[in-house]
Amino acid sequence: MSKKAVLEWVANNPGTFAGGATTEEETDRLELGLRDDEIAEIHKIVLDINLVEDFDAAKTVALYAWISMDPDSAYGVNINRDLETIVSTQYSKTAEGILAGTETVIDNEKTLNYDFDPPVLVGTDLGMGLYGLASVGNLDAGSTAFFRVFFTRRKATAAELNRILLKRR
Repeated sequence: MSKKAVLEWVANNPGTFAGGATTEEETDRLELGLRDDEIAEIHKIVLDINLVEDFDAAKTVALYAWISMDPDSAYGVNINRDLETIVSTQYSKTAEGILAGTETVIDNEKTLNYDFDPPVLVGTDLGMGLYGLASVGNLDAGSTAFFRVFFTRRKATAAELNRILLKRR
């Protein structure tokens, strides 16, 4: 009789924008609670983005969200090319689109689902982040991203631990 792995999940947000600046970044660690001899098989990541912005000025606001195998990851122009990055996305809104009726202010929440088959193997806690950029003026307070990671854990083989460590170098 085979033993089935239990599907677990963790959730957190990297922080909430304070507002008042043209750019802002929030980062944090998403703890999986792995022991030294365990790995996590990530099956799904759900990302909820909430953009809080008063579009009274002719500006574009872009939010970049990511989750990485590097617990200390920070935003960089090549975050989507980094081998440690599991998911990265950009979400933007324009005042012009809202005023023209092609975008709605109500549609400032977006949910993205990422399914992995085969699962992504990780051996450490994850890093997550949110970076915001306003083309004109400053960002408003309140924008955030919320990550949910669904995974199973198991004992790692020596080869799997070596492969994960090589990825991290």
